[in-house]
Amino acid sequence: MIENPKKLYDLLPEGNENAVSLKDISARLGINERSMKTHILHARLKGFMICSLFAEKKGYFKPSDTKEALKCYRIFHRRAETSKAVLEEMKRYLIKNGINPDEIEKEGENNV
Repeated sequence: MIENPKKLYDLLPEGNENAVSLKDISARLGINERSMKTHILHARLKGFMICSLFAEKKGYFKPSDTKEALKCYRIFHRRAETSKAVLEEMKRYLIKNGINPDEIEKEGENNV
């Protein structure tokens, strides 16, 4: 486990053109890829700007400038908006079928 997310952040190269794959960064730190994704998420939630522009090159990197940071932000924003729309459709389906997902979340998943 990575106790300090700065350790992970410091290992990442700067710039999309230098991005490192999940496999490579996991191997460097001796962590499986699934755990590495969790560590990346936690580092991001602590304010470390870790980018991944998978359409261009698969890998993770620190933005070399604000333009790269903004591009990464926009991608994550679109993903969040899409996920939100999907959740709303799922909620509509559940309500239509007599289930209030907001109540289920409050009570716990074991009540389904």
